[in-house]
Formats: sequence, structure tokens, C-alpha cells
Amino acid sequence: MAEFSGEEILRITQGRFLQGNLKTIFQGVSTDSRSLKEGNIFIALKGKNFDGHDFIDEALAKGAKGAVVERCFRKEGDPNFCIFQVADNLLALREIASYHRQRFNLPVVAVTGSSGKTTVKELVYHLLSPFFTILKSPHNYNNEIGLALTLLEMNSSHEIAVFELGINHQGEMEILRDMVKPELAIFTNIGKTHLEFLGNPQGVLKEKITLVKNFNKKNTVVFNVDDPLLRKWFLREGKRLSLISYGIENEADFRAEFLTLSDREIRFKVKGVNFSLPLVGKHNIYNVLAAISTGSVFDIPIEEMALSLRDFHPPKMRMNVLHIRREGKEIIIIDDTYNANPNSVISAVEALSYFKARGRKILILADMLELGDYSEDCHREIGLFLRDQEIDMLLTFGKYTRVVGRMVISSKNIKEVRHFSSHSEIVEFLKEDIRNGDVLLVKGSRGMQMENVVQEILTEEKVSVI
Repeated sequence: MAEFSGEEILRITQGRFLQGNLKTIFQGVSTDSRSLKEGNIFIALKGKNFDGHDFIDEALAKGAKGAVVERCFRKEGDPNFCIFQVADNLLALREIASYHRQRFNLPVVAVTGSSGKTTVKELVYHLLSPFFTILKSPHNYNNEIGLALTLLEMNSSHEIAVFELGINHQGEMEILRDMVKPELAIFTNIGKTHLEFLGNPQGVLKEKITLVKNFNKKNTVVFNVDDPLLRKWFLREGKRLSLISYGIENEADFRAEFLTLSDREIRFKVKGVNFSLPLVGKHNIYNVLAAISTGSVFDIPIEEMALSLRDFHPPKMRMNVLHIRREGKEIIIIDDTYNANPNSVISAVEALSYFKARGRKILILADMLELGDYSEDCHREIGLFLRDQEIDMLLTFGKYTRVVGRMVISSKNIKEVRHFSSHSEIVEFLKEDIRNGDVLLVKGSRGMQMENVVQEILTEEKVSVI
């Protein structure tokens, strides 16, 4: 647990000391009064729907020894409670986390890209953890708050740290990079994500590449050589870096060959070694290749990696294949509800093609968000793609998926298209219409909360997971 004195907090934040004792030692940092531990210093962050300043009394009652605030005030009843006033609490959190990061000299792996970040992070952790003590960002802690809190968990037992870095605005990657100070960077792909804020895929690339602006030959970059934007940039600008490439279509340092894809596993060879994982979709081969490439940097034999990855399972809401039974009917739900962009939707639908359904293949698709002026064009692109796919039914939810529905209405393959205005409407329809052997792919952007559809189905009394 990160430990700071009052004097250190004052020096790091360059704030005003309003009350307390600068000799106070704080054990850990908290931004949430609900999970605060005794001895923490509480940072009163403000969000759209909350203000941490409203919870300072609760933090004090739970044993916090101090607070970092933006408003000038005192706790008259407890003069030993330390209060530091700063102009920006989020900046203070970052500065405290950065200070703590510099206490440790260990390699940090940073994973970025338009999709696949969490899966790659988990794969890298899976490969490295038998050999090293690893600190990794939990869940989707990939923004400045999540990364700062993860950095504050770093301690002397950790030998490597693995973080995913997610951005959606210009300037964010520089902030994340300067906090975590990575030595190795992994680039998964560059796609049409966050176009509302980054303009176009070239804008996405420009922001992502900020991660390696300060890299040199001592630093390693692992990149997807099959991604045209990454390939062009690193082959042109990568002379100052130590590059490791991975791919399927192009020559690469780690290239997958002899691919076999099914509804239960992916199989392939790398450098003559057989790999088999309980994952679905060609895109997951790229994710595995990124992890294998990273494992090589830490001198893990490729044969060891092949054995280790046999029991890897994907993170929640990322191509999780659920076999369920309902009233004597057996169906499959593919839960890929964590997020969606054009690349990931296409990859998920391509993975669906490997399922041999005794019933129908049903795509339940919600809007892809944060695409700005490109929203309709990107959904139209998905509609054109779906026209040639082996999908029997398309169920849509959201504003922009109406465009997708209109694009496929005359498709020879898709026999039925329906649009819904709520999650519950989708679930009620499926309750009545589901057939034995149906395969359902559920996909949508984070803000569309399509995991609710999956959960409502799974929590029915008559449903059991096989």
C-alpha cells in the first residue's frame, strides 16, 4: 500500500495546507468513501453526478486521516484531520500516482489500440504471472483515474506491471504515458473508434502513437504488422525503436500459420509450435500473437507459452460463449457486450460464422457510439457487410442501428429484421421466439449496456447454464 507523509503530499501537489499535522503518515489513497480504509487520504474528486466533497464526513468517520479538496474549509471538530487544498483534485491524484511510480524501477508494459486491449492485457498477465509477480490494471481501469489508483497499488514485491491505456480525446495518451512511464508498448490495431473526438483513423493513430514519443532503442514496441496504419507508421518511423512485429497475412517476427477456427477453439502454429486456446474468432489469434511476442521479450520459451495458454479464458463480456438450456431448448449466447466499433463488430460476426447452428443465427446489435459525424456512415458500413453474412435474424437497438436494418432489409440471407426501443423488449421477444439450437451474438457499445439483455436471459427461473 502506498505510504505518504503530509509533507510529501504538500510537496507533490503544491497545494495549501489548511489544517492538521504535516508529520501525519497516510496509508493508501482513496477516491471512494464506500471502499475507504482506515489511514487513507481521501481525494474528493468531482464527477457529472457526484461531488466527493459531500463525502468527507463519511471518509473521516471511516478512519481517513486527511483529504485533498478544491474548496477552502476546515473540520473544526478534529484538528488532527489533514486538509490540503489544490486547484484540481484529478491533477493531484495523477501527481501523487506519478510520484509513487517513480519509487520503483521495474518494467511496465502498456497495451493500447482500438480493440483487444483488455484481452491482450489478460493474455500477457496469464503468460508472465507463473514466472514474475505482476501488477496489472483490473477490469477496465484504463483511464487516468483507474491507472492512477492501480499505480498506487505498486509495491516492492512487483517485478513487472501490465496496464491497458484507453483514450478518447486528444492529449489523453500523453497524460497516461507520463503517469505509467512504460518501457514496452503493445499496439493491437487502429480502427474507427472515438471519431467524435479524434476525427478519423489517422487522428486515432496520431494520439495512440504519442505513447512511444519518448521511446528509443532501449524500449520495445510490439505491433500488429497486418494493421495497415500501424505497419506504415512503424516501418517508416520505427528505426529509433526496437520493434517486434506479429501478424497472419504479412511476414512478421511472430506469424501465425496453419489456422483452424471453430465454435470452440482457435488452433495455429507459431515458429513450428502448436497453439490451441478455448477462444473464438480470428481476431483472437492476433491478441494471442501480441502476448506471445511480449512473452519472448521476457525470455519465456515459446513451448512454455503454448502449454500455459491452453487454459486461458477471455475476460467477461468479450466473446464469452455461454451454452444454456431453457425449457428443454439448448441455445448459445455469445456475450460480446463490453464495447463496439466497426472493426470489432465485423470480427465478432466473422466469429459467428464458425458456429454450426442447428437453429438460427441471430445478431442482436446496438449502436456503436462516439463516432461523431461518421456515425451513420459507420453503421451503413456494417449494414453492407451484413448483407453477405450467414445471419438469419437481425435485432437492433438504438438510434443508428436503424440504418443497419434498412441496409439489410432486402438481404437474401437475413430473413427477419426487427428494431426495439428497450432491453426488456428484446428479452420479451426472445422468450417467445427462441428456438432449439439458436445461436445469439449480442454486441453494442459500452453506453448501450447490452449486457443487461444477456443477464435478463440468464436470470430467468427456467434458464440454466450447461
